[in-house]
Amino acid sequence: MTVLFKTRLKLETDFTSTKVYQQVLTPWFLAGSLAISPFCAGEDVLTFSDLKLNGSATTVSIPNTIILRLTEAKPNQTGSAFSQIKVDIDDFSTFFTFRITESKYLGAEGFVFVLQSDKSTALGEESNGLGYGGIPSSVGIEFDTWDNTAWRNDYDQNHVGINLHGRFQGPRASITPSFKNGSLWYVWIEYNGHELAVRLSQTSDRPSQPQLSYSLNLQDVLGGTEAFVGFTAATGGAYAKHEIISWNALPPAVTVTLEEYEALKQKYAVCQKKGE
Repeated sequence: MTVLFKTRLKLETDFTSTKVYQQVLTPWFLAGSLAISPFCAGEDVLTFSDLKLNGSATTVSIPNTIILRLTEAKPNQTGSAFSQIKVDIDDFSTFFTFRITESKYLGAEGFVFVLQSDKSTALGEESNGLGYGGIPSSVGIEFDTWDNTAWRNDYDQNHVGINLHGRFQGPRASITPSFKNGSLWYVWIEYNGHELAVRLSQTSDRPSQPQLSYSLNLQDVLGGTEAFVGFTAATGGAYAKHEIISWNALPPAVTVTLEEYEALKQKYAVCQKKGE
């Protein structure tokens, strides 16, 4: 199991700790889903300056932390943020939290978690393209907040979808309550080599079953086993603020039991204490 990124923080915290690891994001390449030694390993670190911010995307300091803001609550914003190096996506697990606030005119449009082999400066179509539309050789997990049925294959005004090659033609799943409720949402995305699974919750408890899954071969889609990884978002005439509050990699693979998961968290807490 390859984990795309991890921060040196507990599961429920955010991008970085100003106390110890100012602006730290660590690439973590790990074989074996239950291996736990990398939690204490001294890997090279990747600072936020190494994330390529495009369009409206920016990092923002808030009390005790830094977050990624893909769009302001303004009309016609389009932003993306990608790793500047390609990472191994042969199989992977990643976890992040997001928040959508300050919705105006019902709020729009949503954001996308993206794996793509194009370039770190990739920035897709604006408005209903969510900053993802048109990015070639890509997989995008959309978190859509506007019904664009009149313009493209859409589902409703609050859904997740799995899309390929910058086209919104993949499977969808309606989600309640609204992403635009201002609450913190938790997301787990996992790929085991043949199936991509997406889980969401408004708590830090990982759902036992995915809300959406899709069988695919990422190597065929991306043209290899490595990709740039990040997020895109956009607003239109209606708009909202789209923020990634955390991007961690502590969640388990599908095969990990609850007992093993608790052991991982305890091991991680010990490593955190050693770093203080």
